Amino acid sequence: MNSKPRVMVGPRIAEENRDYLGEVWENPHQGAEWILASWPNLYRRTLQEMRGYWITMELDFILDAVEVTTFFPEMAGQSLLYTMQDGHVVLTAVLEKHPEIILASMIDKLKRMSFFSRACLEIWARSYRLRHLATPRGEYISQLLPT
Repeated sequence: MNSKPRVMVGPRIAEENRDYLGEVWENPHQGAEWILASWPNLYRRTLQEMRGYWITMELDFILDAVEVTTFFPEMAGQSLLYTMQDGHVVLTAVLEKHPEIILASMIDKLKRMSFFSRACLEIWARSYRLRHLATPRGEYISQLLPT
């Protein structure tokens, strides 16, 4: 049992998501609370399991590719893959910056990942742009490299 103090958070979700939470848990609020409370451990564990799957130049490319990727919660785990599959035009500048990247290989690696792992990778890459620009890029990338 977690004895840490809890704070109120009030995210807005679609009605169908609220209904789903009410079907799986006693009520939607309990479901949302459980998901939000479990998220940090699930996310960290997934990133830990991902360590060594990508190499430095691929992660560097992914950090740049998120700049031209549109993200929506409903598309979690699909956004980056779809951008790479359909976005040769939007990725042109990113690919020019990373001539060593073979896009078909990146797509294959993304396809081999679970939806959840891809969603965590997208969040990891977006997080760099949104919250961690002060962190040296190589240091940030090293989180996902083999230990």
